[in-house]
Amino acid sequence: MKKSIKMLLMVFAVAFGVLLVSGSTSKAAATWNADIKQTNQDKSRVAISWSPYMGAEEFRYYHIYIGDSANNVVSPKDRVYYSQTTTTISGLAAGKVYYVRIEAVDSDGDVVAASDPAAAIVTVPDVAKVSGLKQTDASTNSISMSWNAVAGATSYDVYRYNGYNDFTKVGSDIQATSFKDTTGLQTNMEIRYFVLAKQAVAGTSIVGQSEMPSYTSELATMRTMSAKVPLLAITNYWSSLNEAVYGWSQMNAVSGYQFELRYGKKKLTKEVTSTSISLKPFPKSVFVKARVRAYITVDGKKKYGAWSSYKYDAATKKLTVTRSANKKKITVKWKKVTGATGYKVSIATKSNGSYKKVKTLSKKKSSITITKYGKKKLKKNKRYYVKVEYLTKSGKKTVTSQISTGNINGI
Repeated sequence: MKKSIKMLLMVFAVAFGVLLVSGSTSKAAATWNADIKQTNQDKSRVAISWSPYMGAEEFRYYHIYIGDSANNVVSPKDRVYYSQTTTTISGLAAGKVYYVRIEAVDSDGDVVAASDPAAAIVTVPDVAKVSGLKQTDASTNSISMSWNAVAGATSYDVYRYNGYNDFTKVGSDIQATSFKDTTGLQTNMEIRYFVLAKQAVAGTSIVGQSEMPSYTSELATMRTMSAKVPLLAITNYWSSLNEAVYGWSQMNAVSGYQFELRYGKKKLTKEVTSTSISLKPFPKSVFVKARVRAYITVDGKKKYGAWSSYKYDAATKKLTVTRSANKKKITVKWKKVTGATGYKVSIATKSNGSYKKVKTLSKKKSSITITKYGKKKLKKNKRYYVKVEYLTKSGKKTVTSQISTGNINGI
């Protein structure tokens, strides 16, 4: 009897043990290809979607798990009601690859199916702003620039700034930290640029880029070289003060101008930021030739544009105009001008009137006697004004000095 009771207790114990084991074991989980897809992302979040589990078992939730490798997806990250097949996973590190697995869970908390395989998701890298952007060179139709390397950057894009919320990409996926822009550039252009650094996550299509500039002060202003200055002339000349003022056309987007005056073996060079220059004393009795060019400053160095054409001018040291006692003759004498190829003498009846040419003389002459105004003889009671202009050669072309000398009060 005791033996029978002992056997019964053993059977009961085994049965109870089996019951305990069965109560602690989850149902066998199925696997399904959830086709997990990354639909959006930023630096700390990734949006995903998946195909619904269509198994026979009823379930209430999807559990989202995440890990740093396909074999280590263990951290619970989200819980989504069964009717949803999208979610956004947040709290992630920038520029990192994660792996996601989804489980379908029933009302008892048992896993009825698990996605297979685990899917990779990627956050956007956090890329620092580009610094040190500066112009390094220029031509009449190009601008060269460089910038500091950004740690982790795999390429750079270069933009021209056109105005508020308006910009043009002129360089894409540049591997170096320098760029030469030649797209549609012309002389005398001033353009503002900015550069965005980009970083690709290795083995993925996810690329992050640095932030756009917040203020125009963050943009770098650059310039093309200047065109030839089109107009140069003496704007004022005072013989009594022995002073002349040269002026020229204003050029856009330049830092300043270099003016040069040559006469004989001498050369005078000056740099100014205005569009005129005063010369005192102005050389007399010698032909001078002047030219000007604009410059820009690039990385602390001046880049000069083309010279203007030479402007030729001369003034004599002395000119006398006398009239004979009978008023029938006017004698004009002047000091010869070095470099002159001839002299043109004209006469008028008003100081600001129309002058008629008397004669063009060779460079050997330094005087002339005038007896007629046009085809008519000089009138005794008439006042006349005489002008002497100085001629020289520029190549095969004869040019006339803008400065002329005469009796401004008449005789």
